[in-house]
Amino acid sequence: MEDLQLSDGHPALVSAVYRERFRLLIDGSGIWAQPSGKLRFNVHEKGDMPVVGDWVVYRKSSGFGDSSIERILKRRTFLVRKESGSGFSRQILASNIDYAFILSSLNAEFNVRRIERFIALAQSGGVHPIVLLTKADLNPSAESMKLQVQRYLINLSVECISSVTGYGISGLDTFLKPGKSVAFLGTSGVGKSTLVN
Repeated sequence: MEDLQLSDGHPALVSAVYRERFRLLIDGSGIWAQPSGKLRFNVHEKGDMPVVGDWVVYRKSSGFGDSSIERILKRRTFLVRKESGSGFSRQILASNIDYAFILSSLNAEFNVRRIERFIALAQSGGVHPIVLLTKADLNPSAESMKLQVQRYLINLSVECISSVTGYGISGLDTFLKPGKSVAFLGTSGVGKSTLVN
């Protein structure tokens, strides 16, 4: 984290974004904040506004209103995509992420090219991708498919898992450490919510 002067304000982590309101985590508790007028004025595109995972400098509210976010500290990594229908405008989805779990179900929807697109999205922002082949309990060829994917995606971690049986879940302990952050990427129905729960 960048050095802060006491006159700058206080550091906090953005944990949620609700339109123009931001939930900030400070020492385990949360407060609400909005961008200061100066921050809004200096924003050139939507991607310059705070996102989940950002460390920000905020000033406490003097009354009962929201605190104000004065600036965003430098992002270490980020997940970004082109904003639909906006030419070349970018949309930063989250920042300061260590690992991107890229989930792909081992069913009829399985598609290596789709996995590659998610890998490119992660790597373009400096995030380390980990491929998780889900629903291994439903596919008797799960391990052989894993070997095929590993041969194709050289130098990437590929894990076969089942959230139902627990198969392969312990292999994720390597990545789930205190102080590390993980994003879950994948299409609808691949098992993201089930794995998080």
